Amino acid sequence: MRVQFRAEYPTQEVVDFLDSVDYPHEGWTVEMLQRIAFLCRIQTVDRKLVGYCWYTDVPDSYRIKEFHVAIDAPYRGRWINRDTNRQVLEIARLLDAQILLFSWRDPVPLSQMTSLGWTVEYPFAWRELENGP
Repeated sequence: MRVQFRAEYPTQEVVDFLDSVDYPHEGWTVEMLQRIAFLCRIQTVDRKLVGYCWYTDVPDSYRIKEFHVAIDAPYRGRWINRDTNRQVLEIARLLDAQILLFSWRDPVPLSQMTSLGWTVEYPFAWRELENGP
């Protein structure tokens, strides 16, 4: 499955989507996303919404970004592949991240991350970013 990441400005539609997919972390508001996150829409090549992801700074760290993702149920576990991994890392590099951190409550996608070069210790995965993909 091919998906694309497109930068998007946070709106109430994003917050409503998080609620609709039972995103496990509460408290995300439009204002909070606007203030602390770089938000991307995840869509199929025909522009069907699959989910949203966003990058935030890890507090009290230097160039460590945390990657958050909320995916519609039919696409969970299907969106991670070499191409999407490349896109996720490329955006992190553009945001000047040195390390990208990711956590997930489901161990299956994290095991996929191992094959893509991430270090995994459930529930976390992280990747040090070099200059190339």
